[in-house]
Amino acid sequence: MNEQLTAILEFFERDTIANFEILYHLQSGQEARIMFRDPSYLIELPSARKVFLGGEPESAMPFLRSLSLPSYLIHTEYNFLQPLKISFIVREVEMYLVYVLKEENFVPVRDARVRPLIPRGSPISYQVGQEKISLETFYGLFLGDKLVSYGGTQFETEKWAEIAWLKTEEEHRGKGYGLKVVSAIVEDLLREGKVPIYRVSAENIASRRLAEKLGFQLHSRFFYVSVKLKG
Repeated sequence: MNEQLTAILEFFERDTIANFEILYHLQSGQEARIMFRDPSYLIELPSARKVFLGGEPESAMPFLRSLSLPSYLIHTEYNFLQPLKISFIVREVEMYLVYVLKEENFVPVRDARVRPLIPRGSPISYQVGQEKISLETFYGLFLGDKLVSYGGTQFETEKWAEIAWLKTEEEHRGKGYGLKVVSAIVEDLLREGKVPIYRVSAENIASRRLAEKLGFQLHSRFFYVSVKLKG
């Protein structure tokens, strides 16, 4: 297993941005079952019922026969969608876009009402289903003493971090508050020498525009497929 893990880590290091979530899980020591024959792979995180599947269809599809849990969330490429329907009942399909920001492209939007909610180096954790998510960076925008917009990071490493957990109270949306919160998070990450990553549903046009206003550029796309095992 150690040799297999080393081989697949080297494989994913070829493009850390596209594979940031997989790398985070593997490097954090979470229990994982790995099936890897370059260029195809299946990584199962049993406790989270999550699967990462990629590579060439002919060599990757047989990996699916080894899955035994009743349901999964599969992170995969578009060309696997039809073959997945052979083994699974496909409940929901959503395309996500991954944006990345280079420091020279950053267009900051500052606001003194935005301030950190936790000190750097003092992460807080959330339990999401079976997964424990650690937030290393967390900022909020206040109107007086009321927090109206906030966001943070997840899957943060020494190299990069995904901006996530963004929310603006409904009555305060459309005023650019989320943009300012994300801008503060980006500045924090850049000071730490980290690459900001922004993942968003392809259908969320407002969130995509927010990222693009700050200078994020589209890097890759993938699908999250919610499935139930047939039989």
